[in-house]
Amino acid sequence: MCVTLKKLAATSNNCGGNLAGLVAKLWVAKAEDVATIPAPAASPANQIVIASDITMQAGKVFQEWNFQKDTGKVYASSVGPEGSLSFENMVDFTFPRPTLDVLEQLFLNANTELIVIVKKRDGQVVIIGDLDNPAYFSEIKPDSGLKGSDPNNVPCKLKALAANGYKVYTGVIPVAA
Repeated sequence: MCVTLKKLAATSNNCGGNLAGLVAKLWVAKAEDVATIPAPAASPANQIVIASDITMQAGKVFQEWNFQKDTGKVYASSVGPEGSLSFENMVDFTFPRPTLDVLEQLFLNANTELIVIVKKRDGQVVIIGDLDNPAYFSEIKPDSGLKGSDPNNVPCKLKALAANGYKVYTGVIPVAA
């Protein structure tokens, strides 16, 4: 869907920062455990904003995964030929240690269709994946390092295809009470 072009000002905030990166956690659920992800608002100003709450299948919730500080980022990259662009929405993050719990979750869900929610340090919350085009791991790379000072961690990348980039989420994240 196209929208009317509008003037975009070069925004600056000389009174505050523009902190990059993600808070050191994300929320993940199997796509089959999600009942509905509401559509974005129909108004032209909010076509990328999901303001209603995600609903889950009975007894299912999003799980919180804590990762290493300063390793998380979310981004969208346009792909495809001219006139037919779509997007790959991605989340990169690193678990600081390859614990048994981390390895089990990653190895045994390597091909699982997922819905992922991340919170940027500026407070914006983003959804990667939807029920038609869920996210999946495109990289899981446990690395012991070579010498004692090398990282012994697990870098990961999740990716989902989308027609119009990632969506901003302002609803409640359904987690266990």
